[in-house]
Amino acid sequence: MNLEPTYLRYIYDGLINGSIHPENAAELPDGLIGMYEEAFDERTSVIERQKLLRRFAIWALLKKEVSAAFVAEVLGETEDDIQEFISTYSAWFNSPESGKYQLYHERLKVYLLQKLSENNLNELLSILLKRLITREQTKELKIYSNEWRGFHSLLYGDMKVGLKFLNKNLNKQHENWWEITVDLFFTILGIGNNRKISQDDFNFFTRIKSRSYCTSAAKIILKNFEYISWDDFKVDSSSETRFHYVLAEMMNKRFEKFTADFACKVILDETHYLSYTMAYAWKYHCWTNDNILYPEIIEEIKKKGSPYLRILLRQIDGGRRMLNQSPIFKTMDYEADC
Repeated sequence: MNLEPTYLRYIYDGLINGSIHPENAAELPDGLIGMYEEAFDERTSVIERQKLLRRFAIWALLKKEVSAAFVAEVLGETEDDIQEFISTYSAWFNSPESGKYQLYHERLKVYLLQKLSENNLNELLSILLKRLITREQTKELKIYSNEWRGFHSLLYGDMKVGLKFLNKNLNKQHENWWEITVDLFFTILGIGNNRKISQDDFNFFTRIKSRSYCTSAAKIILKNFEYISWDDFKVDSSSETRFHYVLAEMMNKRFEKFTADFACKVILDETHYLSYTMAYAWKYHCWTNDNILYPEIIEEIKKKGSPYLRILLRQIDGGRRMLNQSPIFKTMDYEADC
């Protein structure tokens, strides 16, 4: 049985300070969600619960560890109050750097964001952005603004401002900016469309963030964000389906920017995460353009392609014939393949 470190930490602290008794199993929260829900006990007043959620939610939105003074400045509260809040919920925080804090677990961030309505989320983003663009900033706030203001502008839905800022300040962006754009993609699809993030969404989100070659995918999506027809996606479609659909659409429009070697390598290596998506996009590119892009791929597939890729060539050829374009196969190719 695998137990979350956050949960174990909570139980350990409870046993040490006496709030949990080893002989009373009923005192144990039911896993992570049970532990989180205890903080928002209905016996607490609505005003206190809202204040608590507001404080936690800011940390869920922030992309790096920050000081208590930083959050106090954003929320318009005193540093002492925020420091007391951190002390009360110390099991929920990590401190990678002295005096700076971040939420301990990614699932905690997801849980907190799910508790926010779209209006609450936009309100908090608006408050944060106002502090990030003000001229009177502490050093910490200025550094954070240079690194993450573009991200938060896009998340808020201000595409023009966000993209303009990014293009102007690319050299100041956080080194993991492109990877974290995938985070933005899921936040907008999961929460912006008034959907809760399902466990499947969360698992895919976690998996894709760990793959280094999704960096290029994130760049493609971000640079074309305002041109993507988000309304085309059905509410019940999975995150993975939507991600690959958008990626294939963007690849199809910009195939000329990929080198032939790169495209050939990815398409032929069916273990590569982007192989199917790129092959799918290449097929449609071959249908919609008179000239075949990367003709060397066709020869490589003929020599050593899998049955799937050989069928892909048949689909390309059939589509081109239906559209009265020059075919990629001769009759002898079909005979040799049968």
